[in-house]
Amino acid sequence: MIFFGDEHQAYYVKIETNSDQAAINTAAKNILVNYGQSLNRYLIVRFNEKSTQKNYALEYGPFRTKEIAAAHCYYVATILQKKDMECHNVHFHYVSDQEKPVQQNTASLGLSQFALLDIKEKPYDFNLEKLKKVSIDVTVDELLGPYGFHITNINADGVSVTGLSGNAMFIPVSTFPVSIENSSPSQKTNSETSLSN
Repeated sequence: MIFFGDEHQAYYVKIETNSDQAAINTAAKNILVNYGQSLNRYLIVRFNEKSTQKNYALEYGPFRTKEIAAAHCYYVATILQKKDMECHNVHFHYVSDQEKPVQQNTASLGLSQFALLDIKEKPYDFNLEKLKKVSIDVTVDELLGPYGFHITNINADGVSVTGLSGNAMFIPVSTFPVSIENSSPSQKTNSETSLSN
């Protein structure tokens, strides 16, 4: 538990550096305008007095663990098309008082029609009717699947997952089956979604 006045540290992803604060501020505003819906953490302009060149850094965070920060780094590098981001080199800083915890979106994930059809063709002894109803609730930063993929964003467009190898995938909401019997229009926007395996 963190009490008022306690200092704690967290991990951050460095997006870019510059010697000009105005240029870094402009880069941050451009990212917010063009990609704001795809982000779920803070953009932070940090001044590094020890650096003699490019002493302003634009960072994204905070994150609880180095692995989660690295997954988000690959995700941000993908959406911003910045291949030069050093995702193996995340940074550990004190969290400022202005960085209040961000409420993360959640989604209910289940098997897609494609996965169900694939299972139907196999000699497995699964009850397809039960599989249709199986779902799990997930939130941003959680691991998904056996290969170290973290959920890096959930929004009205879909779910983004990113691995520590740099693979980033977006599953658009148009590919998700929505259970019409159990949902109203207001519930559908509450991320009733499903991922195909």
